[in-house]
Order: sequence, then C-alpha cells, then structure tokens
Amino acid sequence: MFRVVHFELQTDKPEELAQFYSKVFGWKVRQVEGDIPYWHLQTGTGEQHTKGINGGAALIRAEERQGRAAAVNTVEVPSVIEMITSIEANGGRQASPVMELPGGEKFVYCEDPHGIVFGLIERQA
Repeated sequence: MFRVVHFELQTDKPEELAQFYSKVFGWKVRQVEGDIPYWHLQTGTGEQHTKGINGGAALIRAEERQGRAAAVNTVEVPSVIEMITSIEANGGRQASPVMELPGGEKFVYCEDPHGIVFGLIERQA
C-alpha cells in the first residue's frame, strides 16, 4: 500500500498563500530555489514521529488550472514508470513529463479517470 507523502497548493500567488498558512497554522515557510517559484511548507516539528505531512505552494497560473485553485496530493511509490503503466491500464493518464528533482528523485503529475490530479514521487534509495 502506498501513502500520501506530500501536498501542493497551486495558485497565482504562492508566496502570499504560504504566508497565510504560516500565520494561521504556524507552518514554517521556506522558498525553494529553482525555475518555478515554490515555497516549502513544513507542517510539523520535523521530529521522526510527528504526525502529518509537509507540502508546498507552487506558482501555477489560473489558465493552467482551468481557473480553479487546486490542491495536489503526492503519493510515494517505488517506481514512477511502473506506476504510470498501472494508472494508464486503469483508466487514468500521465499529465506531465517525468521530472528529475534535486537529489535524484523523480516526480510526475497524473490524473485519475475523473480528472483529479495527483503526483507520484520516486525517492532515491
């Protein structure tokens, strides 16, 4: 069984959104270096047994989100490529290219048969 390990809030104003969650819930906010404006959202203390998951706020323009705000859950899997095959065999689809992240992780957006977007991440062993 694979678990949700990350969430992403997609908006035109990720820094503003990140600050909102920092002020309301006390989440720690850190801007991530890279080509796409992105803010890491730490929801817990970072201790090993803290419940919950961390996330991020990403700049995704309204036209790319069909004008809606969106939240994307990310599931950790052993193989992104194998999971894409399973998703497509069950009526879903790959919604983005597979991306190489810092540290050698692989990430991809997919859609379920109802059009709900989710992410897959393959971590380095």
